[in-house]
Amino acid sequence: MKKLITKSLAIVAFFLFSVLNLNAVTYHPITTTEEFQTTDVNIAASDWVTYTKASYTARTKCYTGNMPNLSATDRFVNFNISGCASFTINADGNSTARYYTYSINGGTPIQTAAWPNGCTSQTFNTGNTGDISLSIAGVNGSVYLGSVVFTPPANPLISAFSVGEVDAIIDQDAKTIVAELPFGSSLAAITPTVTIGGTATGYSPAGVQDFTNSAATPIVYTATDGVNNTNYAVTLTASTVASSDKDLSDVLIGGMTPTFNAATNAYNIVLPKSAGMTQAVTFTKPISSTANFISGNTHDFGSSLSITVTAQDLSTKVYTLSAVNGIANIAYVTTNGMVGTNDTKVYPALVSKGYYVDLINATGSDLNQFNSSDLVILTEEVSSGNTLAVAMGALIDSKPFLNFKAYMYSKLNWPTGAGSNGLSDAVAAIASGYELHPIFTDVAYEGTNVSIFTTPAVKGLQGVTTPGAGSIVGKLTSTGNEGVAGIIESNGVPSAKYMMIGLANDSYGLLNASGLKLIENAVSYLLGTSKFTPVISGLNQSVFEDICIEVKIIVNKNHKSLQVWDTTGRLIKTSTSDIDMSSFANGIYILKSQEKMMKIMLSK
Repeated sequence: MKKLITKSLAIVAFFLFSVLNLNAVTYHPITTTEEFQTTDVNIAASDWVTYTKASYTARTKCYTGNMPNLSATDRFVNFNISGCASFTINADGNSTARYYTYSINGGTPIQTAAWPNGCTSQTFNTGNTGDISLSIAGVNGSVYLGSVVFTPPANPLISAFSVGEVDAIIDQDAKTIVAELPFGSSLAAITPTVTIGGTATGYSPAGVQDFTNSAATPIVYTATDGVNNTNYAVTLTASTVASSDKDLSDVLIGGMTPTFNAATNAYNIVLPKSAGMTQAVTFTKPISSTANFISGNTHDFGSSLSITVTAQDLSTKVYTLSAVNGIANIAYVTTNGMVGTNDTKVYPALVSKGYYVDLINATGSDLNQFNSSDLVILTEEVSSGNTLAVAMGALIDSKPFLNFKAYMYSKLNWPTGAGSNGLSDAVAAIASGYELHPIFTDVAYEGTNVSIFTTPAVKGLQGVTTPGAGSIVGKLTSTGNEGVAGIIESNGVPSAKYMMIGLANDSYGLLNASGLKLIENAVSYLLGTSKFTPVISGLNQSVFEDICIEVKIIVNKNHKSLQVWDTTGRLIKTSTSDIDMSSFANGIYILKSQEKMMKIMLSK
């Protein structure tokens, strides 16, 4: 019994496998006359063309390239095609007459007439315009197949039918055309727009038609090629219910897509900083509605634009469109010129700060496209081998540049070094002397570190080992990565500063408030013309004009509100008077006022 069951299962499995194989055949639809060149080197890779022992041989008599040699009966080329009324075999002529055979769906092979000498062709009807398998084989002698031309059946069609903005639904099987026009439309005198297809050369009737009774008696439209006709039953009706549809869509201001707030029906956009405020406004509204502004007209966005859309049922919806000039133009380079799926915080934060952020597709190597940009940002999602990313190394010290990709180092045009994956680095250790760097303003400290991500990420902060240029501002903190540069600055040209903050693309969504503030600060700093110089201050130095330090006393001449913090981020002293530091342990402290911040070092 066990053997019988096993044998039965095997038979069922074999049957299912056979069915699956049959269903897996791909048929190539023939809708227009199509020539298949057998010189196509991809013949073996096609999913609808196969060949057996049809070895390629170089031929030059009628066709150049390698022709399938069909000189024996066991050599054939098989085509799986659909909708083919006839096919033409173009032979690669020989010195003497030769023969081909063809068979359809595995039927008895039919031998062609003797093939004349030279480059000639013969046409054969399939007798079947559905899915067929056509096999062409040689009989004997030196027979080479040049090409095969497939011809669809005569099939005049109406491919599109519309009335105004309403596109009808065409059923090519049932040969019906149906459309419902807006409420209140008259059906008595309609001139539809008719598009023909297939082999059609014309259609009838033309001009104005009365569709008043077409629901009961459709009007017949005929597509013709002069010999063959195809009839369609056309029914047009008008809606009996007034539409309430009044939603705008596809709104563009100056050809750019604004953000939309569904709660307030407000569209807002940031334009390039030098763009004119008079911009064209385009949109799509329901065809049944009206609007008090015409799509395509211009508006001066010195004031907002209010558009009222009125539905057929007289209900209304008011939209407010606003535009402002950006405070700076930022070129934001991504893989495909679109916001990455993980970029749910960085890009939106930049836009919300009033920057015009131009999404750049990382393709080609043209750096001139950045000429009008005040700052260029390379996102980490772009491949380190990308041609544009590689070329962008030349922007360092020539254009304000923020780079999120550590793995660009050692590439052509880029400084030496090697990218290093962070190991769940959620914080950066600030290099000595850079605690007062403007990029760390209002960023949360954890001792001498700054927090960047909410939770440890697989590749949170990435870095560069032994960077060949620039100063190390921040370092990775994971075991084995201590000292690897996670934040690098090159400010030899203050007006064209460069900074790398190695943010892994898959962790963009994990940035915390401090991480976003770090990026915001970096953008603001890079757009400025001044540069930061690391300062390590002792108690005999001061960067505060009205504060001096005598021995271990901070002399507060103008009684400003001062705070002293230790490196763990703990506030240890607040005073509007002088501060005696003599009882404090030796080490580094941060002194803050409302305007400034400095690092001081307490020593013996």
